[in-house]
Amino acid sequence: MMNQVWMLGRFLEISLATDDIAGSFEFYRSLGFHSVPVGDVLSHPYAVMTDGTLFLGLHGAEFDSPALTYARSEIAHFVRDFEQHDIQFEFSETRDDEFNEAHLRSPEGVLLRFFESRTFSPPPFEYLQSSLCGYFSELQLPCKDFDASVNFWESFGFVCLERSEDPDPEATLTSDGLNIGLRDRSIIKRPVLVFLDPDMPGRLEAIRDKGMTLKTAQGDPDIHELVTPEGMRMYLVSDDEV
Repeated sequence: MMNQVWMLGRFLEISLATDDIAGSFEFYRSLGFHSVPVGDVLSHPYAVMTDGTLFLGLHGAEFDSPALTYARSEIAHFVRDFEQHDIQFEFSETRDDEFNEAHLRSPEGVLLRFFESRTFSPPPFEYLQSSLCGYFSELQLPCKDFDASVNFWESFGFVCLERSEDPDPEATLTSDGLNIGLRDRSIIKRPVLVFLDPDMPGRLEAIRDKGMTLKTAQGDPDIHELVTPEGMRMYLVSDDEV
């Protein structure tokens, strides 16, 4: 697997499982996210919120969340090709009369979901704008084995932009649809959405005015944590380089 670059498909969304779509929808709407019209191919309640860069899929279904969801045609061929290289999917549905779907898991334990087609269409460019959170930078993942993780994501077409070992190991990888930051498990315990802005204090004040609770993260006064209704962590970071 590590000697071949696989095509994941078109990145669709970061998928979040929720038992209260209405509550999650209102939370992101109050932060300045906008809803996107969705199709009816999924059998469970479903909504999509975006800030123009980040697309969050809110699913009224049970799965390990957050998951990374890709639109991928010819899933049956995709699964067979992987299995011929001894790569096993956790789940695959490839019947002619079904909406085909397959699941794979990364070394960090993150679920990758592949749908045979898009479940929503991106809104027009002029419709998009940033949220109160600032500019979405990356999804950070807690990592145990950096060599295995970097090799895994590079085998799927991600490019490692930066990697360091001291004082704490970390790596940053990029692709057309998503940036991933690998951080040592001693630093973060679960996936985190990272947002940047040089005027973050102003944004934090606006968020607090909406009655939301923020706290300092990692003992750094420039990093504030906001927890979503689904339990997802957001890091809001003051960064003059944005």
